[in-house]
Amino acid sequence: MRFPSIKVCYFLGFFICAAMIGFALHLEYADNLLPCPLCQLQRIIFCIIGILFFLAMLTPVKRITTIVYGFVIALFSSCGFLLAGRQIYLQHLPAGTQESCGAGLTYLFKVFSVNQALMMAIKGSGECAKVVWRFLGLNIAEWSFVIFALLAILALVQIARIRKI
Repeated sequence: MRFPSIKVCYFLGFFICAAMIGFALHLEYADNLLPCPLCQLQRIIFCIIGILFFLAMLTPVKRITTIVYGFVIALFSSCGFLLAGRQIYLQHLPAGTQESCGAGLTYLFKVFSVNQALMMAIKGSGECAKVVWRFLGLNIAEWSFVIFALLAILALVQIARIRKI
């Protein structure tokens, strides 16, 4: 069996990101599950990765562009992976040790500097530790963790493939 072309892999990455954002919006607006600040940061990263995959799909396949897109996508995927990991950590803390619910991401960026707002969002709060949805035994943060890892691997595989060309 032959591995799909680089462009097909870029489309697959874009499609996965679009599906994740679409499902997140479905959970928010159809199921009324409001995202916590960590979830909102993960959504932003899915959007950035999706845009990068889309741009890579439109760019001619060349060694340098494939390497640059691969590393940048892997970098953002790693950031998302770490954010999802932080949320999973917060969800597994003993009951009563989580902080109380905090302000939303929009409020944090309005009131604090970007650095302070990001640090407060990453620190997490009570709503980041709630598990309100599961599918096949994994919650939203755990699914994001897995998908970010797969997107990073997909991007790095493209780099490995281009070196053989």
